[in-house]
Amino acid sequence: MIIKTLTKRQENKLAWYRNKWLKIGLSTETFTLNQARPIIDDFYTYILKKDKPELIIILDSPLSTWIAVQLWNQVENQVVNQVENQVVNQVWNQVENQVRNQVVNQVVNQVENQVENQVVDQVWNLVWNQVENQVVNQVQNQVENQVVNQVVNQVENQGGIFVWPYCDGNFSASYCGYYDYIFSELIECECKQWEMYKNLSKLSLIYPFDDVCFLSQKPSKILLENGLLHCDKEAAIKYSDGFSVWALNGVEVPQWLVETKAEEIDPYKILELENAQQRAEGIRKIGMERFWYKCCRKIIDKYGDYELGLIPIEKGTGGKLYPYLKMKNPSVPELWHVEGIPDLTCTTVEQALHSRKPDKMRKIPVSDIGEDWYQQGDVYVWPRNANSLKLYPKILT
Repeated sequence: MIIKTLTKRQENKLAWYRNKWLKIGLSTETFTLNQARPIIDDFYTYILKKDKPELIIILDSPLSTWIAVQLWNQVENQVVNQVENQVVNQVWNQVENQVRNQVVNQVVNQVENQVENQVVDQVWNLVWNQVENQVVNQVQNQVENQVVNQVVNQVENQGGIFVWPYCDGNFSASYCGYYDYIFSELIECECKQWEMYKNLSKLSLIYPFDDVCFLSQKPSKILLENGLLHCDKEAAIKYSDGFSVWALNGVEVPQWLVETKAEEIDPYKILELENAQQRAEGIRKIGMERFWYKCCRKIIDKYGDYELGLIPIEKGTGGKLYPYLKMKNPSVPELWHVEGIPDLTCTTVEQALHSRKPDKMRKIPVSDIGEDWYQQGDVYVWPRNANSLKLYPKILT
């Protein structure tokens, strides 16, 4: 029987599954070797179709786990086995045949996407960024040349699909929440592989080799505020070995920006941050009034919530003055942005806004009756065939 719409009871259960898997994805509960062994043995035997590993090594964080993986690769001169996600394909084939797009989209939007936004987009991505910054970049050339280029090209040349050689464990909570809902509420079937795959969410990051499996423990602390990773006193994500991620309002930021008192932060140091979101969070922390008062030497134009001012990049009162645009975020009214202007000859807000656009966008005339456009950080979005555009973005985030 084909399901075209959800019943009221099925709709009401969406939030329950979302909350269930949010809790799993944000879990800080540690696991032991005795708890991990049967899960990993089943994973190897029934999903990877391989012999059980002789060793299971549990490390304290993704950073120490990645280091162990790299050392093992060098010692054994081998590449981590590809983790073939067979269960996803099996489950999806069954779901697609029995659940139509209306139901699938509703489950994705209300369960999978909401869990993914908080678990994957916030926690896992920031954790991996920290691992990448501290370790991966140092070995990137070696890994890319020896592993990615050789393995990916070989697989793709043979008509296959390359699968990254790790499993996310509880960081796959969004996917598990989606399938858990489907199998529990919409489809009656037994799938042993799904049960085993679901059990992996009791663990965290998994790197499966032939003879050894490396596991990372979960964070010892995850701090959220209003559903976003946030702490203005310490790391928002902390592992037991000290590996940490600092975040303000869901934005990964340097440690000093969190742990330095607002009144002790040099506003010029905020200007040195390359990421627009980080600069915005820095300004939010010390306050726009203090930042603008400290740095701006002269305001040369105003329009609505926009101000064009001159700021010396070098500390102190001397040095060359550069144009900076101060603007309020319409989506988050208490958040202000201060962005440098590439065209040093700009003397008006209109010229400053126009000069910050991408080359293709600057060629489109500006008009009061032009089409709407949008800006997110350094990304601009406008209609493909627009003949003219309005002066200011409809949404600035």
